[in-house]
Amino acid sequence: MSFVQCGNGVHHYRVSGDLSKEPLLVFINGLGTDHRIWDRVLEALPAQLATLVYDLRGQGLSELGADRYDVAALSDDLELLLQRLGARSVLPIGFSMGGLVAQQFALAHPARVRGLVLCATAARIGSAESWGERAEAVRRGGLAAVADAVIKRWFSDSFRATGSGSPVISTSSSSRASRSARRSGLNSADAMRSSSPSSSRSA
Repeated sequence: MSFVQCGNGVHHYRVSGDLSKEPLLVFINGLGTDHRIWDRVLEALPAQLATLVYDLRGQGLSELGADRYDVAALSDDLELLLQRLGARSVLPIGFSMGGLVAQQFALAHPARVRGLVLCATAARIGSAESWGERAEAVRRGGLAAVADAVIKRWFSDSFRATGSGSPVISTSSSSRASRSARRSGLNSADAMRSSSPSSSRSA
């Protein structure tokens, strides 16, 4: 395991391959998950590719930090992490909330981004009201309170019926999730800005 200071928090990350090879594939997890959600994807990739997986602020083994934050701050965290690693050209791969971070990073650093892979995400996810309700549910009952609903958003009925896969949603991390919900919850509609008025149920 590797850790690095990014802004006001310590981030956990794992690098594979030669960082001098470009672009670096950057895998960004969703809310309530950590870097392990990408394990089977990484196993299927050619060994010569350079990859980075890390835990978003307040997720997995990364610290939450003392300040409130939004998607732009999560993008800034990624930029600091890439600076520490000396990575230049990147290809962000974002799942759910990680897709929001990937899009924000591409907007902020277009010259560095070689492409985007966006999974189960959108330009805007939910609303301030829906995020507030979910944050309150997590504060009261931990991740277990929302786990079933999240799984239904991520996977089809037929897929769930097969018992395939092993989604990484740790219901034992309720205290960390509660702190993250208080400071994040994707704080505002501005943090989930969109060019379209439509919303998504992806996250």
